[in-house]
Parts: sequence; structure tokens; C-alpha cells
Amino acid sequence: MMIVTFLVKLGLIAVGFAGGPVRTACAKPWLYFDLGDTLVDTHQIDPKTKKPINVHYMPGALEYLRALSAKGYPLGMISNIPANGTATPEEQYASLRKLVEEGWTDSEPMHWELFDQGALLPLTAEQRKPAPYLFMKAAELAGKQGCWALYQGESPEEIAAAKAAHLGAFEIRKVPPLFLEEQKFDQYRPEVP
Repeated sequence: MMIVTFLVKLGLIAVGFAGGPVRTACAKPWLYFDLGDTLVDTHQIDPKTKKPINVHYMPGALEYLRALSAKGYPLGMISNIPANGTATPEEQYASLRKLVEEGWTDSEPMHWELFDQGALLPLTAEQRKPAPYLFMKAAELAGKQGCWALYQGESPEEIAAAKAAHLGAFEIRKVPPLFLEEQKFDQYRPEVP
């Protein structure tokens, strides 16, 4: 049985899932991913609603996430969603899920439960990526467990911001394989001051 818990901390939402594999502290880096156009294709926008349509997994994304989860990697998401400063953390997370699921066309459902480290979401416009806030929170959360974190996304600006916040960062490729190979994770370990 999956239990969804919400952690509100310093104006961010970290949504976590209990019931996943038991993890040994810092056995592996924490892996954070952008959602739109990294894990799922959200580039098609309905001109009337301004919402993504034909949303589906990017090539190899689901298999990659499943393999990493099965090997015990802590997985999280860092995503921008409409942040108006009035929604509660629970409403922001529900908004993200609704936005994705309303446009979902993949034969496989979106597997939110794979993200055992939850989703870091902005509660204000100032916290939206590429601002450093969410990246700093990811580094802080992993660091509290004695771990380092690696972010994967498609935006060069976000990659630079993640590196500045002391996360490892990898810009996904434009053609498969899109994601960083597991054996190369340590090459992206950040230098911590």
C-alpha cells in the first residue's frame, strides 16, 4: 500500500512516497530529474488551454527510472508548475499531477511512486527554476543524509543553476540514450566547498 506524505519546509513542497525499497543512508547519490521534456514529453501545448497535450514518457525514461529504483537509487523530481503564491503545498502537488494526467496519452500510466524522494515544487514565482532555491533544497535534503545529489534535465540554464547549488548536473541528450549512464554518475559528483 502506498502512503503519500507531505513535508512542508521553508516554503517548498517535498512529496514523498512510503513503501518503496529500504535504503541504506548514502549508499548511492540521490537522483533528481526535471519532469517536462526530460522524463515526459510536454512540448505540445493546446493553443486554447495553454496546457500540454499528448503527454507521454520520453524514449527510455520509464525503463531508466525502473532500473534505477530497482537498484536502490533514491529518486526525486524538481519541477516548475504554476506557482501563484496562494496554493498550499498539497494543492501545488495535485496541480502538477492533474496537469500531467489530463494530457497523458502513454499506454503506461505515470508512475509517481517511483519518486521515493518526492517532488520539489515552487510555491512562489521567485522559486521557479532556474532560480537556485529548489536546487539548493535538493542538495540540502541529500546532504542531511550524508549524500550528494545529481540532477538531470534538458535546460542549459537549469543545469548551470544546479551546478551552482552544488548538485551534480547532466543535460540530457537529444537522441536516445537520453539519460546519463549509471557507471558515469561519479564523474558528475559536485565539488563541495
